[in-house]
Amino acid sequence: MGDPKKWVSTGLKPLSANKMHLGRKVDSAEYRRYKKHLVDTLPDLDIPDGPLRVRLLVCFSSKLADLDNVFKPFLDTLQARYGFNDRHVHRIVAQKKIVPKGKETILFSVDAWEPTPEELQEIQNAQTPDYCPECGQPQGATA
Repeated sequence: MGDPKKWVSTGLKPLSANKMHLGRKVDSAEYRRYKKHLVDTLPDLDIPDGPLRVRLLVCFSSKLADLDNVFKPFLDTLQARYGFNDRHVHRIVAQKKIVPKGKETILFSVDAWEPTPEELQEIQNAQTPDYCPECGQPQGATA
């Protein structure tokens, strides 16, 4: 995760993707087809209990594609297929790879997340401010 002294804090509570839109979100037909196909065709996997790590190699044909845009729909699909709650995902390791058109895919694994001693130390040493350094709002407030 890097040197904790170099971390930048937003000072604000993380915004859920569920709060990005006003009103009720309706799944697109394309997403419903995508999710159904993966739920029906992905192989059986044993998903352990407890904290999870999801590793992703996201293969795009476009250099302009945003890596983070696949996280929510893909994790929700994995949750539907394998019956785990995605709140148990504690670590996501993702890499973007550019491939020829027609070869787009996501390679993934889901396993137990057992932090290394270095990761534990880094997590324990991370400091969260009591306020947003830019606007002064109390920590956990929303903009």
